[in-house]
Amino acid sequence: NVFGKKPIPGGVAAITRRLEDKLMQAGEGLLRVDKQFAFTAFDGKPSDGPLFLFIHGTNSNAQEAYKGLNGTDVWDFIHSTYIQNVLAFQHRTLSLSPLQNAVALANQLPDTAELHIISHSRGGLIGDILCRYALNDENTITGFADENIDLLKKENRQADIDCIKQLNKIFSNKKIRVKKFIRVASPSAGTKLASNRLDAILNTFCNLFGGEANPIT
Repeated sequence: NVFGKKPIPGGVAAITRRLEDKLMQAGEGLLRVDKQFAFTAFDGKPSDGPLFLFIHGTNSNAQEAYKGLNGTDVWDFIHSTYIQNVLAFQHRTLSLSPLQNAVALANQLPDTAELHIISHSRGGLIGDILCRYALNDENTITGFADENIDLLKKENRQADIDCIKQLNKIFSNKKIRVKKFIRVASPSAGTKLASNRLDAILNTFCNLFGGEANPIT
């Protein structure tokens, strides 16, 4: 029967795992990013200065999403400003939810930190979750309201509720502030920064993150 569907070896879950394994070959979790865009382990220790954090989007990784910065004046600016505090969160986006990703990221953050975030596509959802648990000017966190939990219960989304409980517990012992957050998202651009939009994106980045220093003219 030429119209019959042949079973996929291992099923969708196995295909997803192989795709994500390939994307995570350079490393997984919260990692330091050096000047050559290579990853090394992040020790999780608090820093005197802010942490600059890349969060990539769907079916991607930090290198694919942000490699357009490598070798630019902006890349030099990032590393001269943040030095060894340039980080990337490498995470699985097909088999895990943004809440599950946020739990993994939260567990790897220092107990105290100031975060400056740039995210792409779905990575912005993880950044939004972090903002819910970041200390505000009154030194309190927003988290998720009872109304949010009730909606999840109605949808039988127990896994999401469990993640929120984990986040509540994690952030009861952490003091995180998100001081700067840029989200870049364009469905037509896939999971990469489109080259014809890069100058505008980088100018925005420098204006918000770099004060008077703006290497893009």
